[in-house]
Amino acid sequence: MARRLHINRFKTDYIIVGSGLTGMLAAEELLRADKSVLMLDIGETANNHARNLQQIASEIPPHNVSTEVIKQLNQQTAKAGFPRRKQWFGDPLLERWQKYWSYEFSNCSKIGPSTLLGGYSKIWGASCMPPDLLGSLTSLLPSDNDQTMIADVYNYLGIMTSSTLINKSGNTPIGCLSNVEMFVDNFKNKRIGEQYKNWFLTSSLIATNKQAKACTLCGNCLIGCPNEYIYNAEFNLTSLNKYPNFHYVDQRRCISFVESATEVSINCTDTLSNRTEETITYRANRVILAAGPLSTTEILSTSLDLKTNIKLITSQLFSFAALAKNPFNIVRKANRNNIGVSEAFLYENNTIRPNIFLQLYSSNRVLRYYGAQNRWISMIIENNTGTILDKLLIACQGYLDSNNSQILNFYNLGNGKPIELSSTSAQPKPDFSDIKALFNQTGYKLGPIKIHDAAEGYHFGGSFPIKTNGDKYSSDILGRPKDLSRIHIIDASVLPFIPAGPFTTLVLWNALRIVRKLTKLEN
Repeated sequence: MARRLHINRFKTDYIIVGSGLTGMLAAEELLRADKSVLMLDIGETANNHARNLQQIASEIPPHNVSTEVIKQLNQQTAKAGFPRRKQWFGDPLLERWQKYWSYEFSNCSKIGPSTLLGGYSKIWGASCMPPDLLGSLTSLLPSDNDQTMIADVYNYLGIMTSSTLINKSGNTPIGCLSNVEMFVDNFKNKRIGEQYKNWFLTSSLIATNKQAKACTLCGNCLIGCPNEYIYNAEFNLTSLNKYPNFHYVDQRRCISFVESATEVSINCTDTLSNRTEETITYRANRVILAAGPLSTTEILSTSLDLKTNIKLITSQLFSFAALAKNPFNIVRKANRNNIGVSEAFLYENNTIRPNIFLQLYSSNRVLRYYGAQNRWISMIIENNTGTILDKLLIACQGYLDSNNSQILNFYNLGNGKPIELSSTSAQPKPDFSDIKALFNQTGYKLGPIKIHDAAEGYHFGGSFPIKTNGDKYSSDILGRPKDLSRIHIIDASVLPFIPAGPFTTLVLWNALRIVRKLTKLEN
């Protein structure tokens, strides 16, 4: 069936595809520069059942979450349409994208583009790398490096807690629970050892909602903050709507674009009517792609007719638990929030880019999550055994640098055929001996380390990386794919590497750099 074309005659300065962190940041910058902005997005939101979730969570006393309450929260979360987090390491099982996309998977995790207003920021852990590490990583990008924007990125995200590295200052992290504090104290006492000179331990930096009330210590951070304390990009939409030259259009899935000498036309379908035979076209002087690596790669491969494998680099997730070797060497249980975790970075000699990253959680939420699904674990939790294990266990998740992780192959055959996503490279075999030695010296014994399927940690990108002398599968320093002058990619698709650990601030820094460069050139 032929597509019926509906042309929107309204032309804007910029069209932004996607409502995630980079899209919202770009929109705000452009509006401040007095540009007109149209944001196109699928934009699904939760329904009124979300109020029930907030009500239940608001009545929970701090650190008094039973498995029954977890069950209620999970049930209400499902009714509300929120992504459901079933694993303690925060692996969101997102399935909404399957309404709009057809994928075939081979040797990789079953993932898809976000359909939510706010993108993946609705389910992220909100953890951000320290500013000095971001400053080091930006120097590795082939671009005009501007260090002055680092403070702007962190201010935009409302970062809380100290950013000082422990090995430089000796400060204790803010918000850690007792078993993590014991690890940190032991680490500080032993950090002068030669074998630890490449380890850097820091308190977690959390992106928070500046408008939200203070944390109530309900302990439901791994479910999703009911008080909207953890930042997500949807919060920015209200402030953007105050600009008369900003327009947000939801229920739009962008398919392709056509660039001419004077403008760009971008073709979309209406996801509400699901009439795939109808195309709605919008026009702008420039288009900014901020839809996330999967959607952005699909739009580009469709528009440029790239029917070959496109490589996406990943930062692979791994996880394990650690048990205190001396059960009597435990400290009191701290009354603090569950997002107060410690983070550790391991560097190779003479490098500024960490190759391993760790997050250290308390184990109480681990047990309660599994207890909500298993009656035997539930019985343990409801007895004193659960309280003891809370103090003895540290639950850890980590990420590997993209140099040590698998490659994803993205294959868009077109003509309505499923997109093929696969990993053909072998599972990485990183050297975890330093991690084992570190935990052993700090009083903990490691359990088995599981390396998860490629992309299961949702850290991937680099399908059109920034290069100085690139090809058709790369971009210039303004995020423009080869031979295009009005299309700009600002999401993780343009990163030439994915660092171990949280990399959102790196993506935002690069997006801010591109947008400010554009407005400066146009003025």
